[in-house]
Amino acid sequence: GGVPLINHPNYRWAFTAKEMLPLQRTGLLEIASGHPAVSHDGDGVVPSTEQMWDELLSAGLRIFGVAVDDVHNFREEFTITRANPGRGWVAVRAAALTRDAILSGLENGNFYASTGLILRNVASAPDGITIDVASDLPLVSSPRRIRVTFIGKAGRVLAVSRENPARYTFTGTEGYVRARIEDSNGLRA
Repeated sequence: GGVPLINHPNYRWAFTAKEMLPLQRTGLLEIASGHPAVSHDGDGVVPSTEQMWDELLSAGLRIFGVAVDDVHNFREEFTITRANPGRGWVAVRAAALTRDAILSGLENGNFYASTGLILRNVASAPDGITIDVASDLPLVSSPRRIRVTFIGKAGRVLAVSRENPARYTFTGTEGYVRARIEDSNGLRA
């Protein structure tokens, strides 16, 4: 009754998209983790988890990217070298705060993954997608700059926007469209 999640493929260089391609009904792929031992950016030999995600999407798999904190340390020291809470999560758009509504949102990709950014809204229409990033983040006092990169099949960059809200108009040749939102403080969604 849950939604299958492929956890941190780059933890100890466990596996790549090649091993994931035969999977069926996978649902979710961890593309960001707050655990300090997970190498989501790859190493130049093993691709990043985002590159793996693009490979899976380009092959026709219906799989959504998630962020997790992978927390192991609740009471110990809170440092970058510990797996502490609050470093990655998903925000699900659900009709109600119930198990079924949240699972439905996860199954249908009605959520976004974040390592600290908050999105005010994501709106998809037949002609395009609009992403509105919240500008009033708690604990961030410096002026932030936002960059939204729209990505299509094979990881091809379709457009980059520094506007908020950012909008991408579909051409019909993208294969798929996903967005990576980054701020000048290193946070992502």
